[in-house]
Amino acid sequence: SIIRARGLTNMKTPRDSITKKEIMHLLMTLSGILIISSTIAVIPVLPQFEDFFVTKLYYKNNKLFVGAPDKAAHIRILKDYFEGLRVKQMSWKQIRRLVKEMFVNNPVVGKPVGFYGSNGFCLFNYFTPLSDPQIWYTGLVLGGNIFCVAVITGCYSYVNTVTTHSSAMVGAHNKHIIKINRRIQRNISILITTDLISWVPFIAACMVNMSGIMETSKWYSIFSVIILPCNSFINPIVIFDKTLKRMVRKCCNDLQRKDEVIVNAGAGDADGEQHVNSNM
Repeated sequence: SIIRARGLTNMKTPRDSITKKEIMHLLMTLSGILIISSTIAVIPVLPQFEDFFVTKLYYKNNKLFVGAPDKAAHIRILKDYFEGLRVKQMSWKQIRRLVKEMFVNNPVVGKPVGFYGSNGFCLFNYFTPLSDPQIWYTGLVLGGNIFCVAVITGCYSYVNTVTTHSSAMVGAHNKHIIKINRRIQRNISILITTDLISWVPFIAACMVNMSGIMETSKWYSIFSVIILPCNSFINPIVIFDKTLKRMVRKCCNDLQRKDEVIVNAGAGDADGEQHVNSNM
């Protein structure tokens, strides 16, 4: 969206072909976005930050640690077992060490349930309560998403305004340009609408869950598996609609040509057999 808006702005002045400096600037921007996105995704799985991102430990077939108890449940069980233990907070490393001491003959190791698995899906944990130490990280990323949605909406609105103004200036003299501008405006309207329909309710549900007003984590599967992927699926179709139409048309034409070749070959074989039979 930024590239499209910037491209329209640059069209107001006479320009030559794209310079090497502009290409390098674009590549650096894309590389920076990729590095930032990868860093945000990797940080929650680093062992150094497990006390912030690991929410529970899962024990298979253990009668004492049933299911996947959180840190508070671990501390309660350890206090009951180790009578001299007087602590309010412990790290996961300390908890694992004490759990191993409880099962000397048959060591028990809990499997961490981390940032990406706390909602039953291997996805980013946006629905965090105020008591969760992950909330600062989720809030930071959510703020970035709000900023991105605002930038996308602003850029596409600008593109829509420019194309509308262009159509008004052209008037009825160039029907081809008017047709192109109308198609652009239609696609932009679809993009803005789908983005707002997908992201605004999602962000609102995250904010409500964070504030503690209402528990909305039960809706996470609907947003993450249905609504947001559908938005990601629709956007490239709308943006590259002309290219996709050409590809579909080419595939249909190729299939039609193959069918014609097969039909013609079959007709030729039939004619050859008929000629042989007549000679006999």
